[in-house]
Amino acid sequence: MTDCKSPEDMKQLVTKMREWLNSQPHLPKDVDDRILERFVHSCYFNLEKAQTAADLFFTIRGASPELLSNRDPTSPAMVKALKIVLLFKLIFIFIKYLRQSNYKPFNAECTFLKV
Repeated sequence: MTDCKSPEDMKQLVTKMREWLNSQPHLPKDVDDRILERFVHSCYFNLEKAQTAADLFFTIRGASPELLSNRDPTSPAMVKALKIVLLFKLIFIFIKYLRQSNYKPFNAECTFLKV
């Protein structure tokens, strides 16, 4: 992990990232420097990780553009997906709670028939 203490350091990393991007035939060449800065910053100024993240992002965006474009969080499909994710999260929290407590399921046959 490299410390980026000055704007010059960021410019150097973005320049290296731009050189790498231009050497990759399957990646776009017209990427804004601000986008490259975000990749570098989000990977804690680690150039190799930023390159890997950019490669994955642009490859996935090229292969499946529907995943990364026209994202509306209020669309019916996104609301439905969010509800499903939240439902499963609540179920897992409930199961974890039951395992942590001394919950013993009620068995009516054993209780009433004294089996």
